[in-house]
Amino acid sequence: ATGTSKSADGNYSFYVSEQSDTITCRSALFVHTNRIDAEQRLIPVYRKGNETYTGTYKFVTGDTLLNFHKADSAIETKLYVSNNLNDFVRMQYKQLMDYSYLCNEQIASKLIGANAGKQLNGSYHGNHPQNFYAKLKTNINDGGMYGWWGNSTTDMSMSAYLFYALKIFYKSAEIPVDRFYTNLGARLIEHASEHKVSYFTYWLMKESELPMNTIEIQSTERVTYKELILKLRIRQLEGDTIKRREVEKLLSQTILGNVGLQTTNEFRSNWYDDELMYLILMHKITKKDFPDIAANIRKGLIEHGSLSEYAPTYVKALFINEFYQLGAEQ
Repeated sequence: ATGTSKSADGNYSFYVSEQSDTITCRSALFVHTNRIDAEQRLIPVYRKGNETYTGTYKFVTGDTLLNFHKADSAIETKLYVSNNLNDFVRMQYKQLMDYSYLCNEQIASKLIGANAGKQLNGSYHGNHPQNFYAKLKTNINDGGMYGWWGNSTTDMSMSAYLFYALKIFYKSAEIPVDRFYTNLGARLIEHASEHKVSYFTYWLMKESELPMNTIEIQSTERVTYKELILKLRIRQLEGDTIKRREVEKLLSQTILGNVGLQTTNEFRSNWYDDELMYLILMHKITKKDFPDIAANIRKGLIEHGSLSEYAPTYVKALFINEFYQLGAEQ
């Protein structure tokens, strides 16, 4: 069966296969005639009905009494207990590596995650970073940059994210920079110098240690709290001292402090607008000078869904990169 609906911006379609035991769902997002993202999922259907898995993550300290309220439809209830943050990082790693579909963001995210694979699991188990690196090299477009799929039209934020992933790979593998790497960096600087960039793109370029003296940030009518978090990290990278009250004020606007965000599905206008990414960034900002705040952020990240199977792949990658080296004591 096929259902098609038309929006103000164009057409979108939803397809369901005719198989009796599995539904194949495909979705694609177009801007004008350019496909910028797509996904396909296989949904098994059983005669007895669908099985779903639900649960929550909680931090506990000391002796804790847990009460389970089992729904009538529940088949079983399981309790998992861990005192090692890396157990949660491994969950993210497995979910990221098991993801089947590979746009350029997902390849770059797998490259970031794969760098942690050997330390987390003792070996790469077939997910060697070099595999994803090689794939990215073949997907560069004629302009020496990256779009969403293959060698598609250049997208600045995507190109900056891929360069950031490559920076992590080169540094982790202790590989000397080569012409491929330096050429991509040069093209990023050239494009960014000609056109002002978003806070997100500027941050990624700054985090990647590119020279930013000719780059300007786009002005907006209203700076969001997410952009303020990016701006705070940019200032930190530039050597500014970050004050505790600045951090606390911004945290109060995230899902850790804003109850409305915990129950509202906020419309995301950019692919990098996921709430959890900005908590990971706040952890990066606070872990050295404000370890107590960083500890609360780690707790919040787990309790507010960073371990969901359906968290975006870039969130999983940034989570892994931020936490895999913290060790069992965290």
